[in-house]
Amino acid sequence: MATVPGPGDFSLRAPYPYITPTYYDKSIGRASYNAFQFRLRRTTTKGLSYILSYTWSKTMNTGCDGYFGAEGCEIQQVYKLGADKSVAGFDVPQMFTANWTYSLPFGNATRFASGNKGLDAVIGHWFLNGIFTLRAGEPFTVAVNGDVANIGGTGYERANIIGPPLPATRTPQEYLNRSSYVVPDAFTYGDLGRNFSRLGKASNFDFSVFREFPLPINEVTRLQFRAELFNALNHPVLGGCLDATVQDANFGLANCTRNTERQIQFALKLYF
Repeated sequence: MATVPGPGDFSLRAPYPYITPTYYDKSIGRASYNAFQFRLRRTTTKGLSYILSYTWSKTMNTGCDGYFGAEGCEIQQVYKLGADKSVAGFDVPQMFTANWTYSLPFGNATRFASGNKGLDAVIGHWFLNGIFTLRAGEPFTVAVNGDVANIGGTGYERANIIGPPLPATRTPQEYLNRSSYVVPDAFTYGDLGRNFSRLGKASNFDFSVFREFPLPINEVTRLQFRAELFNALNHPVLGGCLDATVQDANFGLANCTRNTERQIQFALKLYF
């Protein structure tokens, strides 16, 4: 592979032009992770337990986001790895998570006991649970097809940027500002940084309701009914199936969601 872009036979610009091209891997990557983490935990206060977690972080590496020898390398200049240093493809700079469980204060021996055994049996032993997550989106690279630099083809050349990277409002039909990305001039590298762009933020809310039925066998045996809702609000997270290759007809189109639709499941569980 040539060390610099240019016209003509790229092998003449290679370090050893007389050797048949050979492809191999080298374990020479570098990565770093720095973060601030906050966690607040409260257990069993009037039936309520919760954990609040927040992470502010940054993950950097030099070109490869997968395991050694696997997919995920986006090196544009193989002889100048420093030029490909950027945030990692799995970098999520902001992450907030809240999860809780709440034993409703109704029924026998609770704060709002009715004093009626029949009614307390109906309104008692109910639990609400939830998990809420809010996070920043992952970064990605806007690429071009072909060996524009004429170096022997890495397959990971990037675009040039000439305008605002994002539209005023992101939609599945225009997730990127397509007119702002162009193919680089012949025999040049793209000036867009690796993982320059980033998907939009993502959120999710899971919710469940439990109802326990004590059984007259012993103190620990009980039957539990569960109703669980994943993505309970059925909230779509845009940006899935994004085409980030400039020459493609669907460039900038993100016609899938990055999460699944609401899922509901019911279960019975016996504790003994």
